[in-house]
Amino acid sequence: MKTTENELTLTRLIDAPRNVVWKVWTDPKLLAQWWGPKGFTNPVCEIDVYSGGSIRIDMCGPDGTVYPMTGKYLEIVEPQLLVFTSSALDKNGRPLFVVFNTVTFAEQSGNTKLVMHASVSDITPEAAPHLAGMETGWTQSLVRLEDFIAKENRKKSARPNILKTWPSWSSRLQSVLRMVAAFMFILAGTVKLFAFPVGMPPHGDTVKLLSQLGVGAILETFGGALLFLGLFTRPVAFILAGEMAVAYFQFHFPGGIWPVLNGGVPAVLYCFVWFYFSAAGAGPWSLDALRKK
Repeated sequence: MKTTENELTLTRLIDAPRNVVWKVWTDPKLLAQWWGPKGFTNPVCEIDVYSGGSIRIDMCGPDGTVYPMTGKYLEIVEPQLLVFTSSALDKNGRPLFVVFNTVTFAEQSGNTKLVMHASVSDITPEAAPHLAGMETGWTQSLVRLEDFIAKENRKKSARPNILKTWPSWSSRLQSVLRMVAAFMFILAGTVKLFAFPVGMPPHGDTVKLLSQLGVGAILETFGGALLFLGLFTRPVAFILAGEMAVAYFQFHFPGGIWPVLNGGVPAVLYCFVWFYFSAAGAGPWSLDALRKK
């Protein structure tokens, strides 16, 4: 830190990349969270970050007193340099002084060397109390800046990484797959038994209960319901996998070897899905899981 009459220079090495430090100086939502001495808040923080852009910050002290400040950006070189003026205002909204601020941001081994230089001019007699606290105010403000960045870094490091946590969802997705497949399977049965949501093509009929298709429809409807609930999953899934194998070889395979041509794709998929659940079980979201607790 270097100080001379009406001038102040502060240097900080901040543990963050330069683009991060630049952002907390130029994003009004972030700037409002650290600007000002310890205990101050910034209910108004409006900045237009371009050459000639205006600055308006109302700092509120711990006792509730509001200290309005205005300024203007003079030069911006992203992410290296900010040059701006700032002025505290008296009760009539007139500047008590003008501060010419230069802030530089330099990369240093992954960190950021920040140098802030402030030079005061156009000082009015009422400005003395404000200027007496300028060094303390800027020092505390930069400490708050460092603390804010460190806090944001901790939040980011604590945030779960979806690529790392996604595999932990495998058992829950097992239950989701079971329920979605079972719901589709139930509909295949209700079409045949109850003509819901539509009947069997081409005339919208239902099947006879005392027939092979009728037995299959009962298995699909009520076996599918058990699988949807995750109740007796392994034996039910094994039976339904067998039903799908029989359906494929009896009704589809005679039409050709390729399922995509003989209409047997659903039967093949359901056969292997239910075969999987006959070994894997229902997953955590199921009545089977509740029965074991």
